[in-house]
Amino acid sequence: IFLKNKYPKEFFLTLLQMSNEESDKHEIIATIKKEMDAFGIKLRSPHILHSDIDYKIYNGDIIMGLSSIKNISDKAILHLRDFQNQYSSKFDVFRASDLCKLNAAVMSSLILAGSLDDVLTESRAKTLAEYNIWRLMKTKEKDWATKLGPEYNYNLIEIVKALNEKIRGDNGKFIIKDSRRGTIRRDFMPFLEQYNFNKKHEKLANWFFESKLLGFAYSTSLFEIYKNDVENLVPISEIAGDLEKSKHTFVCEVVEAKLGQSKEKKTPYLKLNVKDHSNELRVMIFNGKNNAKLDQCRELNNNKLPKEGDICIIKATKMDGNTVFADQITIQMIDVFLKISQLPKDKLNN
Repeated sequence: IFLKNKYPKEFFLTLLQMSNEESDKHEIIATIKKEMDAFGIKLRSPHILHSDIDYKIYNGDIIMGLSSIKNISDKAILHLRDFQNQYSSKFDVFRASDLCKLNAAVMSSLILAGSLDDVLTESRAKTLAEYNIWRLMKTKEKDWATKLGPEYNYNLIEIVKALNEKIRGDNGKFIIKDSRRGTIRRDFMPFLEQYNFNKKHEKLANWFFESKLLGFAYSTSLFEIYKNDVENLVPISEIAGDLEKSKHTFVCEVVEAKLGQSKEKKTPYLKLNVKDHSNELRVMIFNGKNNAKLDQCRELNNNKLPKEGDICIIKATKMDGNTVFADQITIQMIDVFLKISQLPKDKLNN
């Protein structure tokens, strides 16, 4: 306790560095971050230029190391040591990834975790899509793209089009033939589908990417994302201190879901442990004697009940302690995808 209060930055830095050895490190990091918030110490997201491999104290706060990002392996870290440099455009970043032999999974994680945000001008979803076009291009085509970057505002899709329709080489032929452009278009299609899904809800997508890759979201919260669309929305932290039987509406992520029935009356129930950026909460929903709210929940959500990882908007009545009884639960049917392998086959090319 003495060290925590006397040297809080150093104390939390040590805890964070120790978390790297734990299998559930992302959950541990999220817990440590909450304590840091109480001390007024910010946990900064990883940054390609400012971060080391591990956590460090940076500008009065603690900045995450690049190894904190999911999918960044020890082997990738060796390549990342050569990747850190000053960049003037996203094409510089793409070229650096080629030279350092960073694989697609590592680059995707760097982009989606936001570690390149200060370098890039496009959204993360758009940058990832363009990076996947870059991966499909040959060295000569990349050289031309880099040269044409300023003229086309670094829009790689437009540059590929120009190389096929406008730009000719010394032999008088277009740099990219029709057949070659067709191949690029075919191989890029799954990544385009991924982008088309993710761009529809960019703030939610960024929240999702950060949560999955870092263990917590730093750029926004579910409350901020939904507060203008849901009437009387409150953060979970406001509920615990309110009066019993008060009514509340909140948005949350399901941490745990358990379906069961009471011992005495055999009443079906669903118990949820949920969280938002501010706190955690227990949610109960029953099939009561006069009101089958659990069945109503299924009907409202296409015969589904909330499960771990779902985002839900819940209208509930405050009970004792940190528990509420749900009056209505709406699962948010929003698709965000980290990988093209996660894309639903029935939605592809629709």
